[in-house]
Amino acid sequence: MCIRDRSYKTKSANAATVNQKWYVVDAEGEVVGRLATRIATVLRGKHKPDYTPHVDTGDFVIVINADKVRFTGSKMDDKEWISALGFSAEDQQVLRDYTYAGMLKQLPAKRGKTMVILRWLATRFEAGRLYTEAEVNGILRTAHDDVASLRRELVDYRYLTRGEGRYRVAEVDPERDVNEAQEVPPFEAEILAQLRDRTRARPRTGR
Repeated sequence: MCIRDRSYKTKSANAATVNQKWYVVDAEGEVVGRLATRIATVLRGKHKPDYTPHVDTGDFVIVINADKVRFTGSKMDDKEWISALGFSAEDQQVLRDYTYAGMLKQLPAKRGKTMVILRWLATRFEAGRLYTEAEVNGILRTAHDDVASLRRELVDYRYLTRGEGRYRVAEVDPERDVNEAQEVPPFEAEILAQLRDRTRARPRTGR
């Protein structure tokens, strides 16, 4: 009796066989969590039969109308995402008034409220890490397109320090003049210390 070998070899991708494509995704009306999952699948290449974990088989994705995604449930009104950062009730109201879905709608006209926004932006940086200007711009762009103004404000108010073309979260509490002292909460030092401790505790990503 002849027994045929019906085994199959697993196909693995390599740099020579990868065929990467471009996709344009219209996010208008899409539920943000489900959309993000689908996009992540395409970026990693897990939708392909020859997906290989150690090879970049992912495709490229351009997302349009990202500001028109949908949030289900009460996510947009949930207070936890703000209160978990250690901001006061007054500061939390400023963030609700001037931010939406992690994006900055506009900078407040009053300096005291602007400094709330700057402290909120500072939470996006890791303490102890050096950033190039391009990296700082990339992080700030996730909140607002006017990255030059935001970067300048963060440096002017000493939430970020700059030296030799690199930026980092201030390791010491900023010294405030009389005018600035009136614009910041009396417990600013405690807030900044908490933010530094929290960002140090985050698992590092990238480099």
